[in-house]
Amino acid sequence: MAKTEKSSKTRWIVAVVIIVVVGSLLVAFVIAARQARHAAQRLCAYGHMCQMRLALHNYAHKYGTLPPLYLQDEQGKPIHSWRALVIPFVEFESLEQLNLSEPWDSEYNRKIIENVPLNDWGWFARGSRVPNRSPVYTHIMALLGADSAWDAKTGLPKETNEIAPDSILLISVPESTIEPMQPGDITEGEVRKMVEDGKEILFIRAGGRDTYGVVMIEDGKLVFRNWPKVHD
Repeated sequence: MAKTEKSSKTRWIVAVVIIVVVGSLLVAFVIAARQARHAAQRLCAYGHMCQMRLALHNYAHKYGTLPPLYLQDEQGKPIHSWRALVIPFVEFESLEQLNLSEPWDSEYNRKIIENVPLNDWGWFARGSRVPNRSPVYTHIMALLGADSAWDAKTGLPKETNEIAPDSILLISVPESTIEPMQPGDITEGEVRKMVEDGKEILFIRAGGRDTYGVVMIEDGKLVFRNWPKVHD
């Protein structure tokens, strides 16, 4: 009888050990899968920003300066984002018929925007999946602040003949409520709030190598921490 009880106890211990081991492996697998997915989304976001940076540089090469943050109508109201101005430099054929003399959400422009295939909106989205709505909300925005390539008050580039390589050109946010052609960017205060809320905010500088990374708060200050090994 004692021998049977001992055998049952042994089997019970073995079963518990197996459950713990299998459970630990499943947890480790889930964590690894999430990390891999997160890394893939981050790389995708950096890739999108690199494409946009190239478009901005090509625009500057042609016109001698970065585009303004927005186009204005005769009353000074912003009617188009700088993102609309670089469309010819990103081969986004679906949007090349936009009328820049009308507001981005005019009846004519809205029809064009709503007819853009979902796949074409992909690089405005943070992740690598095909968006589930058209149009998407853009994750790519210009930074408005001391380190920005643009003047926040005027909306004009700070430099006219060249782009300061150390300036923060673009910010990538996890989510926004701004459509790609809609005027709207992000301030340092808004970036700080997102970082404080635990969101990962990515950035890319205007030039040089290893000029992308993550926005952090260190000693109470907003810091643009380069990430040389982001592709690892």
